[in-house]
Amino acid sequence: MMPCPKCDSANSIVKDSRPTMIGTGHAAIRRRRACGKCTYRWTTFETIGGDQRLGQQVKKLTAVLQRATQDLQSVSAELNIEAGRLLADEDG
Repeated sequence: MMPCPKCDSANSIVKDSRPTMIGTGHAAIRRRRACGKCTYRWTTFETIGGDQRLGQQVKKLTAVLQRATQDLQSVSAELNIEAGRLLADEDG
């Protein structure tokens, strides 16, 4: 089990898993995960084999993807708030 990066719960599940290529054509497994406690979703890339340099690249890529996901969730929340304001203005 992989702990949730948001709430640290060990109750996470793999929603999707597929082979992919990262970096300069290195094989990896892309896993879409979800927390069973807080429902947060994130993506991990797991390398096939034991190349330590590639593993470091995967960790960096995973961290970048997690930050991008958080940014998108924040923007989405702001857009929902603004849409609510616009609808309220139309009604009022």
